[in-house]
This record gives sequence, C-alpha cells and structure tokens, in this order.
Amino acid sequence: MRAVAAMVAHSAHVKAGLLYVEGAGWEWAKLPSLPATADVTFAIILGVEPDEVDRTRVLRIEVEGPTKPVGNVDHDFVANTIHQIPGTPIHEPRVLELEDLRFVEWGLHRLTAVLLDGDARHELAVVEFSIVSA
Repeated sequence: MRAVAAMVAHSAHVKAGLLYVEGAGWEWAKLPSLPATADVTFAIILGVEPDEVDRTRVLRIEVEGPTKPVGNVDHDFVANTIHQIPGTPIHEPRVLELEDLRFVEWGLHRLTAVLLDGDARHELAVVEFSIVSA
C-alpha cells in the first residue's frame, strides 16, 4: 500500500469512491494564543494492491510539533473494490477528522500517515504545516 496523495484541508468527504476536498494544501494555521485547541481535516488517497483488499488495517495519523508530540488518531479500515473497474488501479480515499488537537508550540508541525499491520509499521505520507500567531 502507498499514498497516492495526502493533504490537510478545510473540509473533505468521500462519496461513491471519490474524494471531494475544499480548501486543501494550506501551509499554516493562525491561532490567537497557545495552548489552543483546533480541528484539522486530513485527506488521503491510498493505492492498494489486489492482495491488500478485504483486510482490516489501521491507518494512524501521528501529529508532532517542533519538539513535542501532539497526539495520534487511529482509523480502522478495509479497502474494497466496490468502485473499481477490473484492471484499473485500486485507489481508496479516506478522510480523517482530527478533532480537538491541542497545540502548545508555534512553528512547524507534521502529520505522518502510518499503516499498522500487526507489528509492522509503514510510513505512507508526511504533511507539514506551521502554527503561527494571529
């Protein structure tokens, strides 16, 4: 499995196997003061191999600040082929709402998408953005 695309956005949803994204690709978020709580929408399109279909996996989003971890969110999912045409790539779009993240540092933050499969840990994508003072 691999990440075909990953981004933070103002909003996103999946409908009929397609990813709909609004306000994506931002590089910073303004907060009035720290510590502060904010929500972040994380959208990812996963490239899935045929032998990875119909297996339950955990997609973890790890959130890190410049010097401290912010937290992580786990999402159980099963890739399926409902919207796939035979012989075409299998793309599985997902949206994870990262709610009530507590930011305590200004500066560069990173969201790392990690696939957990038993004891194996596979880094899929990293998205960076900065927290700046309003």
